Amino acid sequence: MRLWGMLYKDGQRVTDALASLDVRKKTELRRHEELIMSALTDLSHELDIERPVLVKKHLNDLFTYGRVVFRPQDFLESVDFDRFIIEVIADE
Repeated sequence: MRLWGMLYKDGQRVTDALASLDVRKKTELRRHEELIMSALTDLSHELDIERPVLVKKHLNDLFTYGRVVFRPQDFLESVDFDRFIIEVIADE
């Protein structure tokens, strides 16, 4: 399984990156928060942004919808983009 991270500015996607997770099914994500944290760190590094603050709402969105949206207020420092979206991509 992979996480697809996308940065949006002014409604347009400006860049994206992928991070791998050693998880086979979306239903197993809840048991692997540490892997999600590691993948989020990898995506942030790849996109050259600081890692956003991850709260329970973000995790619940990822587990329930396979997607999470981070807004500028989810970062400790100011950012120059509108949204950081992460989507789960299940490997077939």
